[in-house]
Amino acid sequence: MTPRPRIKAPIRRPLGARAVTIGIGFECRDGIVLCADTQLTWPQYHKYYERKIYPHLSDSMDYTIAFTFAGNPDLMKSFNGKFADALKLLKAPFTADKIQALVETVLDLMDVVDGDESGLFMLCGIVIPDKEMRLIKTSRKIVSRVDEYVGYDYVGAGDSSVLRFLGELLAHQPGDQFIERHATVLGSYLVSRAIAYVDGCGGDTDIFVLHSYGTLEDRGAMAYRYEQSMLRIEHFVKAAAMKFFDRRVQEIEFTESIERLNKSLQQEHLQFQVPPRTKYEGWPTDNN
Repeated sequence: MTPRPRIKAPIRRPLGARAVTIGIGFECRDGIVLCADTQLTWPQYHKYYERKIYPHLSDSMDYTIAFTFAGNPDLMKSFNGKFADALKLLKAPFTADKIQALVETVLDLMDVVDGDESGLFMLCGIVIPDKEMRLIKTSRKIVSRVDEYVGYDYVGAGDSSVLRFLGELLAHQPGDQFIERHATVLGSYLVSRAIAYVDGCGGDTDIFVLHSYGTLEDRGAMAYRYEQSMLRIEHFVKAAAMKFFDRRVQEIEFTESIERLNKSLQQEHLQFQVPPRTKYEGWPTDNN
């Protein structure tokens, strides 16, 4: 008897499956950068859009804290409210250790995090102005500090291999430190690639910078410009790479493609290089 072929049942998205979101964080020498898309995809592929970065600011400039997340948005909103209430009870002096411990305590008291299929996965930036900075990552109730030697991590559902590959390809050498200007450009590009290639990511890109001296800057309005600049570079890299591997291409044609790439890199370098500045001199905007 001829054996009957096995037919695999289609993979169905279960009710309560986690929302597909992408959050990226960088610990820089001059601040912390958080980037996220804005699309939430829920059961039956229902989608909607909302901001996924949650800031907490001190009126007395004792701390600046911000979260981004992947997983169940209702869990994130519940955590954020509980954390805000608990933060009011935290006594000075404030330190990154105290705030990380508070995150752990609030999560530990949320039993629903363990039982929810979608879970809750967060990146949290902590700045104690002019004293210390820290980027932490949570996985349900497990809280850990992002390796300073790497300085970059992400949370997200679905196929996140695109972020792992691009992050390693484009990020700095291990042991070096990002600068926030570099991180905002790189972060916006990584989110745009996730939106392009990861099912369920979409919408606009949010970018928040927690400056080392304590202010919080919303740089989302610049995301499109950053993405387009990186895509232009990507276009010329692809064009040069195609000619590099084609033995039929004449030397002059290959040289011209390299020159176009070089010109693009030089133009974007002039736009993105960071001028010398201090918080006391004032921080110029991207329009200056």
